[in-house]
Amino acid sequence: MDYNLSGAIDAVDRDPAFLNAHFDLNYDGVVAADDIVPIQQNFGLKGDNKVGGPYLRRGARDSKIDVPQSESFAAIVSIDTGNNPIDAAEAQMSFNPNLLQVNVIEAGPAFDTLLQSHFDNQTGQIYFAAGQLAETLPQGDIELMTVHFTVIGEGGNLNLDTMAVAGGQIVDDVTEQVEFELDVEPKEPTPATCQLYGVQDQGLNNSQFFTINLDGFVVTPLGEMHQGYDIEAMDVHPATNILYVASGNDTENHPKGHLDKLDAQTGQLISVGPTGFNEISSLAFNADGELWAWAKNDGLIQLDTTTGQGTLVFEYSGEVEDLSWNLDGTLLYGSIDTALYAYNPQSGEIALACDNLPQETEALEMLADGLMLLGMHKDKTLILHAFDISTYQMVISEDIAIPHDDPEGLAMPIEACQR
Repeated sequence: MDYNLSGAIDAVDRDPAFLNAHFDLNYDGVVAADDIVPIQQNFGLKGDNKVGGPYLRRGARDSKIDVPQSESFAAIVSIDTGNNPIDAAEAQMSFNPNLLQVNVIEAGPAFDTLLQSHFDNQTGQIYFAAGQLAETLPQGDIELMTVHFTVIGEGGNLNLDTMAVAGGQIVDDVTEQVEFELDVEPKEPTPATCQLYGVQDQGLNNSQFFTINLDGFVVTPLGEMHQGYDIEAMDVHPATNILYVASGNDTENHPKGHLDKLDAQTGQLISVGPTGFNEISSLAFNADGELWAWAKNDGLIQLDTTTGQGTLVFEYSGEVEDLSWNLDGTLLYGSIDTALYAYNPQSGEIALACDNLPQETEALEMLADGLMLLGMHKDKTLILHAFDISTYQMVISEDIAIPHDDPEGLAMPIEACQR
């Protein structure tokens, strides 16, 4: 067999050094039948089994790039196949987990099928593979993935190895590139001031943050529209006045179920990390600064504000629109349509508090006087309703004429307003 594609079958095709260098696909030092297993696992022999055959050879390219110290950055991994249309591509990246941590991996737009996307912050490994089932195959300059890192130590480096497959054969003249987009975000976002903050759900998944001045109810957009971010939840830390937001699962340009900090001055999002849940519909800080949330189809969870990771507290498959703690932290309220439920953390029980909210309520926020602010779904203008949770009766309704009719979350920095 002409393994080295020289046009002739000769001694080089049988040379152990050559075979081990190009056909030892599982890197165990021996060329054997099990070398096909990594290809089967990574590409799954999708479609018409294009990946396979005697001409599979291992890519041996390695790129090392020094990473300047920064809070976070995005590494874009691309390959250039020239004029070769390819069926699939794989990237393996290693990094020092004591210096760098992965937040999320985003697949590039070239391939229609994601075959593998995995990272391990304990071992410092990233494995990514994608393929094309459609008839038209990608070629040329192909963006494989974007990896979002956080720098946790001085400096860092990345070791990259990529492989492209065309018709079951490795494309040897593929070039690879890693580009870095260094974030210029501040290490801590600007805290909230004494005004009401909200997020509007525009269409399916576009998110617009806004503020409402409490003196004259002047409404001001906070930053630009976040297209495809599907921000579903918002709350503010009771001591630091830092705003936190979380995403649902209808995202296009943002990870699903992700926790971010929100700069109260610019509207810029600063990643905290993945929650480990698919869709976060509400956030609520208690008086001690513990962040609670509702994960749709999973239940009540607690979130680590350092990593974003969530822990399931109360399993429930239903949907809660928003959450808010009472001022002393003894009851956590949640809205479902026109009903208000209360969770008691001491007993671990959830009970119906009332079923007389004016209409479907998507935003709850406790005020300093103990009244609960309600934001209604599809109000023609944003009508803010003050609800007395001791009597379960409406107290005040304030009609604020703004172009936002679907508030997904509200946040009132009580500590900032008491200064």
